[in-house]
Amino acid sequence: MLKNRLVFLVLVVMAALFIVGCGDDDEVAGPTSGPATFTNGEIYTYSGNGLYFGVYMHVQGGGYPDIDSIKVDTALVDVDESYWWSYADPYWYAYYYEGKDPSDYESGDSVRVSMYGSGLSSSCNIKILDYDDDEPEIITPASGTTVDTSATVKVVWNKVENAEYYAIRTELYTGSWEYNNTYTRDTTYTVPAEFTGENVDYFYVYVLSTCGPDPANYNGNWTGELTNGYLYSHSGYDYTRVYVDPTVTAKVKSVGKEDDAAPNVTPREIIQGLYGLNR
Repeated sequence: MLKNRLVFLVLVVMAALFIVGCGDDDEVAGPTSGPATFTNGEIYTYSGNGLYFGVYMHVQGGGYPDIDSIKVDTALVDVDESYWWSYADPYWYAYYYEGKDPSDYESGDSVRVSMYGSGLSSSCNIKILDYDDDEPEIITPASGTTVDTSATVKVVWNKVENAEYYAIRTELYTGSWEYNNTYTRDTTYTVPAEFTGENVDYFYVYVLSTCGPDPANYNGNWTGELTNGYLYSHSGYDYTRVYVDPTVTAKVKSVGKEDDAAPNVTPREIIQGLYGLNR
């Protein structure tokens, strides 16, 4: 899956840039009570060949996070003291990627991540997914499909054994873009009626497998006194692009997924939006 490998490499490059300090568009606005440090992070295997972990840390009211070290199972991850700015607030990033024998980590395993600082600690147990192997495959509609105005469109994909739910992003184009993030525990999603309205040219639907805290509430999945927030695992995504009304011009309409314009979104952005962590 070439597109998955490209997205994964982009994520690794982004992580390296964050460690030396850069700008970011995300706003991480955690709960106003509880531990001072709010975190959100991601963890997954990649084709069974290694474990990736990245976590963003923000201190309520500013300042440096009081975190000395992080462990992924027994592997120690030092917190880099570099940071970047977003909307005048400082953020820190810890990053870990360890190539391992494929038998060490696989989809469905439980990984314990722990944070330590000033005699306090927090931990999180998370079921991990494989970025490539656990990607859902959209069965219908095929990308490049054209439907009639006012048609009902149901997106269907295969069941992924270890997924707890599926994160979904929709992008609707009517001359400008509209975005929405939602989720389901089913393997179908019925597109809202406005997506096939008379003023719609086309829309995207993205689907990815996810494990993590319930998106229906704001309770994260960290326990302890040091930090709160979110840690989730996810796959890469599959997507479909659907055109509305057969009169859409041939020069706009693509034939098949390989000819579609490349999506400009990462799995992290989709899940960040689902948990309400983006501005």
